[in-house]
Amino acid sequence: MSFQSMLNVDRNLRVVAAANPNKMAVGDRRGWLTFSELDRRVNRLSNALLACGLRHGCKLAVAMRNRREWIEILFACARTGVICVPVNARFVDTEIAYVIEHSDASGIIADETTAKHFHALSDSFIEASAGRRLLVGTAEIDGFASYEAVLARGADTGIDAPLRDDDVWYFGYTSGTTGRPKASIKTHMRSVLGAVYASNAFNIGPDDVSLIVMPLFHVNGIFFQMMQLSAGGSIYIMEQFDPEETLSVVERHRITAASLIPTMYAMILDLPADVRARYDVRTWRTLLSSSAPLAAQTKNEILGQFPAGNLHEFYGSTEGGFVTHLKPADQMRKINCVGAAFAATEIAVLAEDGRKCAVGEIGEIYSRGIFVGYEGYYKRPPTPDDGFRADGWFSAGDMAILDDEGFVYLVDRKKDLIISGGENIYPTEVEAVLTEHEAIAEAAVVGVPDLVWGDRVCAVVRLRPGAVLTGDELIDWARGRLADYKRPRRVLFWNDIPRNPTGKILRRTIRERIAALPSA
Repeated sequence: MSFQSMLNVDRNLRVVAAANPNKMAVGDRRGWLTFSELDRRVNRLSNALLACGLRHGCKLAVAMRNRREWIEILFACARTGVICVPVNARFVDTEIAYVIEHSDASGIIADETTAKHFHALSDSFIEASAGRRLLVGTAEIDGFASYEAVLARGADTGIDAPLRDDDVWYFGYTSGTTGRPKASIKTHMRSVLGAVYASNAFNIGPDDVSLIVMPLFHVNGIFFQMMQLSAGGSIYIMEQFDPEETLSVVERHRITAASLIPTMYAMILDLPADVRARYDVRTWRTLLSSSAPLAAQTKNEILGQFPAGNLHEFYGSTEGGFVTHLKPADQMRKINCVGAAFAATEIAVLAEDGRKCAVGEIGEIYSRGIFVGYEGYYKRPPTPDDGFRADGWFSAGDMAILDDEGFVYLVDRKKDLIISGGENIYPTEVEAVLTEHEAIAEAAVVGVPDLVWGDRVCAVVRLRPGAVLTGDELIDWARGRLADYKRPRRVLFWNDIPRNPTGKILRRTIRERIAALPSA
């Protein structure tokens, strides 16, 4: 192998594969691949991508649900310098089309479910991606070549692309204050360094078998698979989360670590006690939780269900990476807390005038360090409106307080972000779709608390004079126009929507009114 960047994601896989060729690397319900088998399939895919004209810096959209092939694609992109563009497999036609066209993707790999959205893509993409459309699975769809057939024709010789530490590995699409997705640039260097620091913080090593249940089109899923494989351990991928199946997988494959969100833990704990007792989960020693602080009762129940477990909570964002870490030793003494500064990270709670807040004073939580994506976004540099300050601090817009030990407690979401089941939902995006309905004059969307999902989407609408519409009708109308997790679960009809003198929706007032309703 010729000289290659020392901080390239793919180099880690090559090193591990050479040292442990027969060790199990990646598994799903169809079986396992060894590191040697994974490395050969990555070589075949890499050569196939090059043969169809994709080169260093080209963008390859990937739209599919969790399966082993995700790992091959991510590492083939790292090996060739092709930029991976993960697309949320839950998106509807227009959402998928926006990401693909915004990213300038010139190829796509999809599964049967997401390939059905292909008709909604622009003529320019259809033309540009000719010969670069692969279909994973056994189905046949016009315009797509079989992924396995293409791999079978690819050479398994190694690829030595001229890679740099600051080359882009993938785009992590996130939403901004306007609700339009933005492509956060994820470089090899930040990904590799992040994996080193995170594996040390979470005590993840070569003897671990990590469960990947978070979507692999999300930063969380991408990062944790790479962290575990780079450490020389194994990963097992679940296609989608199911609480009892998760326990079964832990038992069958002797899972030692997993990253879940509070909703998933709650669904496991909601299983009948006799169902939970059927499974031996004593191997699961590292339990990671993110997206929202765990309630004290939930923590107690988790530790009771998994007595050998070390519970870690962390807070972060697509652009900011890891920000805080609540370690196992602090779980029960720091309630409703997201932890102190993560390794290699500085944090500060700043007031609007830029000064550091006093202990217990509410301000905006900022971080800076190796995890922050200072590279900004594709097609646009980072700006103060995106949360980036000139002095290196970044904020995702969350309000928080610090205690006298430097631990962070989240207070509110400055940008009114709704998090439901671990998915980020921006009210303005949902409102824009709802107001396309001919009966609706205006709409406001807020998140209301839900014990299982964290938040659920609630829409408040004002109808046009003489219009008639029910909540069920509107929810059904939104099907196909919004991803399922973005659709309102509750609709309220009000004569007016609270706004301030400049016309800004008063979401806090709306939430307070909803909370006061008998059926809230």
